[in-house]
Amino acid sequence: GNANFNWANLKGANLEGANLKGAKMPDGRIHNDYLDYLDYLESANYLGV
Repeated sequence: GNANFNWANLKGANLEGANLKGAKMPDGRIHNDYLDYLDYLESANYLGV
């Protein structure tokens, strides 16, 4: 994850509202952490890093 990521922006992006933390992964595991998603965003240059 990006150590400089602004967590206020995470809420602003409504990821909590989308129940990301509680969403079930396709294989049935619980995605209980934002870090994998943030890493995905970084890999897509979504955060401009």
